[in-house]
Amino acid sequence: LLAEAVEKAISHASDAVEVGVLVSIVGTMGGVGASVLATNLAAELASMARKRPVALVDLDFRYGQQGTMLDLQADYTIADLCETPEQLDAAVIEKAMVKHASGVHLLARPNQFAQADQITAAHCVSVLGALQQMYDYVICDGPSRYDAGGLAVLDLANVNLLVLQLLVPSVRNLHRMLEELREGGYNLQRFRLVCNRVGLESSHLAVDHVEATVERKIAHQIPDDWKAVSTSVNMGVPLIESAPKSRVRLAIRELAESIAAAAGEAGKEPAAAPSARGGGLLSKIFSGAS
Repeated sequence: LLAEAVEKAISHASDAVEVGVLVSIVGTMGGVGASVLATNLAAELASMARKRPVALVDLDFRYGQQGTMLDLQADYTIADLCETPEQLDAAVIEKAMVKHASGVHLLARPNQFAQADQITAAHCVSVLGALQQMYDYVICDGPSRYDAGGLAVLDLANVNLLVLQLLVPSVRNLHRMLEELREGGYNLQRFRLVCNRVGLESSHLAVDHVEATVERKIAHQIPDDWKAVSTSVNMGVPLIESAPKSRVRLAIRELAESIAAAAGEAGKEPAAAPSARGGGLLSKIFSGAS
C-alpha cells in the first residue's frame, strides 16, 4: 500500500502544471528548535506568496505543538483525513485546515493519543500529495517518528532541513545520519543543515568545528534570541508579528527566501522517486537519533 501511495503521489505531481514544494524539518535531537523553525518558516513563506496560502503540517502525532505556536484550536485534524484517504478532495481538506491570519493553514496533530496509531505511512503520503496540489508550499514539522511513514516523508520532500544546535549530542546524531546517508547513496543536495541558536554564550563548540566533523557545510545559521523566541511561543504569535526586526526572525526570512528562490529555479518539480534502499537505511539512521 505504501509503494502504491508513493507512486500515486509522484504521478500526480508529475501531471500537475504546478506542484507545491514539500519541506520537511527534522531535529537532530529533541529541543533543538525544529518546531519553532517550522512555524516561522511557514509564516515567512506565506507573507512572500499571497497567491495561495502555505500549508503547515504537524507530523508529531502525539506531542505536536503547532496549534499552540499559532494559538489555534483544531476541530478536525490529520487523523480525520486519514480515516477516508480515498476521499481526499479539496473540499474535505479545506475543512480540516485551520486558518491563521498570517496566511498559514494548519493541519494539526490528532486530538487523541490513540488516533496517532491509526495513521499509516500510506495515509501520510496520500495527505501530503493532496496538499501539494492545493498549496505552493507544504511545510512539515517532522517527521518525528522514524517508521515507514516518516521515511516516506523524507523521500518525498523537495527539501529536508536537518536542525542542530552546537551541542555534542546533536552533532553526534547529525554525524551518524549523514554518514549513513552517504553510504546509502542518498542525494544529499536535498538535505540542508540548519544550525540554531548560534552565539549562545554557553556553547563550547563552533560552527566551523561542526562542519569539519561532519564534512559538510552548514547552509543556514539562526542566531540565539531566547527572549524573542520564548515571547513568540508563549503568545502564540509568529516572529514576523511579535518581533519583526529581531535577528532570529530576519535569519528565518533569509532561509525562506532561499527556499523560494530554489523552488523558482527548479520550476517546483517534485522530488525524485524514493530510493529502493531508503527504508532500511533511514530506519538505521533514526533508530539512534530519536
